[in-house]
Amino acid sequence: MKRLLFIFLCLFAVSAHARLSVMTASQDLKSLVEFVGGDEVSVEAIAPGNFDLHSIEPRPSMVFKVKKADMLVR
Repeated sequence: MKRLLFIFLCLFAVSAHARLSVMTASQDLKSLVEFVGGDEVSVEAIAPGNFDLHSIEPRPSMVFKVKKADMLVR
């Protein structure tokens, strides 16, 4: 619970003029971050909703997106 609270506080600590780039591990986390962050965040999920997170093979494009993100939620 403390981790989740920390994530939400980080989302709101960002300047009002800058959009926070967030990568999430799954679609359900993406929905949660979009709901909390609203227009202040741009969110992208690494894994599509119909895949098992443990069976995803990381591609170079995924690694690049995670590297460019301001925050990673897993």
